[in-house]
Amino acid sequence: MTLAKPAKAGGAMALAVAMLCGCTGTTPPPQPTGSPGADPDVLVREALPTQPRDITVLAATGEAIWASFPGGFSSGGNRLSLDGGRSWQAGIGYSEIVQAVGYRGRFGYVGGEDGEGVPYVMNPTAPNDPDELSWRDEGGGMRAVGVGAALNDHNLLMTTGHMRRVRFPALPSRGADATHSYAFTGDAALVVRISATTGGHDYASLLEVATGRSRGVLRLPRTSQHRLAGAAVFSLVGESGGLNLCRQPLPAGAASCEQVAQGERRGARTRLFQYGDVSVVDDPGSDAPLLIEGGRVTTIALPQGTVSWVGEGSGDPSRPLLRTVDARGEPHHLRVDEQGRTTEWITVPRVPASVASLALTPTTLLGTWVADARTGVWVRPLTGQGLGEATWLPGRAVDAASAARWLIWRDASRRAVYDNGVRVGSSDGEPTSFSGPYLVVDGSARRINGARQAATRVEAVFGSLVAEQRATQAKAYSVGIRDLADPSLKPVVVKLNDAPELYNRVMLWGDWVGSTVARDSPHGSRDVKYETVLVNHRTGRRLTRPGMLWQLGDGYGVLQVARENAEPDAFDSELAIWNTSTDELTRLGPGTSPLAFAAVGDRIAYTTQSELIVRAVRGAAAGQPRLLGVMASGRAVTASPWRADLDATKPLASGSLSISNGDGLVVRSLATPAAPAGSLRGLSWDGLDDAGLPLPKGTYRWTLIATAVDGTGQVVNVTGTGAAEGLIQKG
Repeated sequence: MTLAKPAKAGGAMALAVAMLCGCTGTTPPPQPTGSPGADPDVLVREALPTQPRDITVLAATGEAIWASFPGGFSSGGNRLSLDGGRSWQAGIGYSEIVQAVGYRGRFGYVGGEDGEGVPYVMNPTAPNDPDELSWRDEGGGMRAVGVGAALNDHNLLMTTGHMRRVRFPALPSRGADATHSYAFTGDAALVVRISATTGGHDYASLLEVATGRSRGVLRLPRTSQHRLAGAAVFSLVGESGGLNLCRQPLPAGAASCEQVAQGERRGARTRLFQYGDVSVVDDPGSDAPLLIEGGRVTTIALPQGTVSWVGEGSGDPSRPLLRTVDARGEPHHLRVDEQGRTTEWITVPRVPASVASLALTPTTLLGTWVADARTGVWVRPLTGQGLGEATWLPGRAVDAASAARWLIWRDASRRAVYDNGVRVGSSDGEPTSFSGPYLVVDGSARRINGARQAATRVEAVFGSLVAEQRATQAKAYSVGIRDLADPSLKPVVVKLNDAPELYNRVMLWGDWVGSTVARDSPHGSRDVKYETVLVNHRTGRRLTRPGMLWQLGDGYGVLQVARENAEPDAFDSELAIWNTSTDELTRLGPGTSPLAFAAVGDRIAYTTQSELIVRAVRGAAAGQPRLLGVMASGRAVTASPWRADLDATKPLASGSLSISNGDGLVVRSLATPAAPAGSLRGLSWDGLDDAGLPLPKGTYRWTLIATAVDGTGQVVNVTGTGAAEGLIQKG
């Protein structure tokens, strides 16, 4: 499995958005399988649901169909069928196909490697012996390709054996503000510029490919739906009396129009798909597509349950091809016969679903499937019996989770903030670190409510602890660790690299801070070796291991490491758990990827190529639970009670919150419930003592007295060196 490169220091680790392809549909997530298997550390093991990996028809001509299959071009995913989809053979060897068109048994396309597109003509019976068109790179993108010619931004016309600069004839003065699109006739004898105007007519400007000479300008109906097929321009026009389909023969000839639907159609959002001389029309006034063939209009019978459809592939296939999607989000590929009946000409392959994002809390697993039709985030409760049934939230991916808080990626610039499953706000930008009520956006530390903290050049947060980049000295990369909740503490400076740059972003958890650095290989090799550096900022202990750091947890790091016995030049890797107490490495096996994993406490969730796994991490989370932070408001009076929400690193048993005065005397004790996710919400004090009498104004101290469910002891502050406590200013 190819793994994404981590973001460099100071940047956000991007989600695998490139993975979000045009595939749709999935089966519901499976229920827990019961027995986790022979490994006692595995808490949940279940097969990944399957989802369709849809094909994309590039072009078609006659019974020849050229399509992209799952796996992509670089994996040999483009294939050819010479019998209408009944059997398939390997396609061309190029990995990038920009445009493609079919006509009378041949394909024209623009293909190549690394974005350098070159026009070709391909005979499907000998796909890897294409005829390359004459081509000189003028730095412009392709405007159109035909079977034997291509046109780029600089009006270079290329045909077999020669190329030339061309100039399209001038439009009438009424077309001065026109916008243009370009296409070739089927035999590539003419290149046509179709000009859309704001006036009463559009125009088709014609050039002869062999000579570059003008063949004049034809007037077309004014519409957004022009399609060039064979040797004619087809135009779909909505008028007050109905929907008309017009045909303009090229290079000259009398235009003809026929009405395909009656009734008001001005401004209607119609679509025209053209397959040689056969048209398929999407008419909003009709419940089904319309087939226009030989002067007849026939309603196309789509399969029951179809919710959307589109014409697919360019060219002149023997019969029109449609792609439909049903109510479950499943794609289907149909062929339309002369009577408007449809048959499914290929079965879409199914593969295990790919997980695009994962986040884990003590009580919940969140995630997204790649290109799920629901385009949402699934949320599954995690209990001692396994994973429960999924519910869904709107969003593109889950960014992160901490205690009971979740960050859900809603769009390119906004994250929705959830607390205990309820949306409570939003955050702009792209967070690079998130812990309790704190997050890092664009190098600044913020509270979850958007309040900025007094910190700059922040690389990572762990609750109120921040790692700030220091000014580089002696070409070293150093961070300063300090506590936003206690400004009196002097920052601790930690050097992570002798060079001024890191390969990956900085990560912080408890006493440990770390990142990945790049090292040159010995013996003058150009290969770069990646090394993870972890430093205990309390004790100064320093650990290094080959591999990339993807997450830092409670007593461990998650690394991407080279697989044992992998080929020297192969990018073959897997995830591994690095125990910071014992310095031991536990490999998770082939097929594990940093694109789909999450960790909290002593649990890690990840996927192989076929399974979703939640497992315990031995030796992790052995320390006391730590207070990540508190969100407080109010003046501790009856009219404005002091209210607080607290987050800790572990699930907590029921306990109490004691409130003491300036002399250290406890004046009020509030019972606290159990916190399965480590979050206490809605704590409130009205300024009264245990007897119900009002207390004087002043500064009071609260102290959380609660123990971890796992038996590791009393909750302590974020540094692990004292009680979990804070101040209250009573108004």
